[in-house]
Amino acid sequence: MALHVKRRRKRRHDRQPPLATTRSSGRAGSGALTAEFLDETISEWQPYSRRPLTREDAREIIYNVTGFMNVLLRWERAARQNTATIKSSRSECGMNDSREEFN
Repeated sequence: MALHVKRRRKRRHDRQPPLATTRSSGRAGSGALTAEFLDETISEWQPYSRRPLTREDAREIIYNVTGFMNVLLRWERAARQNTATIKSSRSECGMNDSREEFN
């Protein structure tokens, strides 16, 4: 008889935020969220919730907002890279960015 072990899936809020930062330095930290930071998150987001927020809710909020910011950063980097590629392609073809008006 085969023994089947059900593995618990890791929920999104079980993971640490991709770029947890510390307030004092603004740099990527160890990923540990302090009780103070969780409480501050609750106080900022509580007006938008009908039910009392918990520290677990705060962890999920931090994770989701951090993930969203990372998506925006990737989009911005991709847009800048595409702009640079277009500009270099135009210069290689002898085109410039100045536009001439036709009368």
